[in-house]
Amino acid sequence: MKTKEIGFETSTHLLNSTFHPICMKATFSISAILALLSTFLKDFVGIEPYAGLAIIILFSIEIFTGIKSSIKEGNPFTSRKLWGGFIKLGIYMTLIGASNLLANHIPAKPFLGFSFNIYEWLHYFFLNFTILQLFTSCIENFRRLGWGEFVPAIDKISTFLKLENTKKDKK
Repeated sequence: MKTKEIGFETSTHLLNSTFHPICMKATFSISAILALLSTFLKDFVGIEPYAGLAIIILFSIEIFTGIKSSIKEGNPFTSRKLWGGFIKLGIYMTLIGASNLLANHIPAKPFLGFSFNIYEWLHYFFLNFTILQLFTSCIENFRRLGWGEFVPAIDKISTFLKLENTKKDKK
């Protein structure tokens, strides 16, 4: 079968279209980083890559909305505050990862016929706690941006969580 019959001018065109050798170095590097991140999330932190992606998306939304709300409130953006967010995420990942390693490497001993691994419970507790904290930070930033006026659920959730009033509300 000739390459023109399958939609390519030449075999070189097929090769270039399939593997893009001109940017192979960049795509190889990105692929290796993503594979390393996936392995880290699955083996150390103990979460599936899609759950890790969700955490990264929530964290990114928190950072973006935090910057936007600070600017809206007239506070200058500083890299120190940005680093604070990464430190917070690092603490969360350390708690999740350490409890996962303990859950996987300290066997549960049966007691009175029941087998319970406290570290496995802690792992899921820290994972859920982290996700809820990221959602809470996003809701807090949405409220600071004034989105509660357009999406009433934001104010209702803020009230339920007893989040502080924004500067606008304190006036």
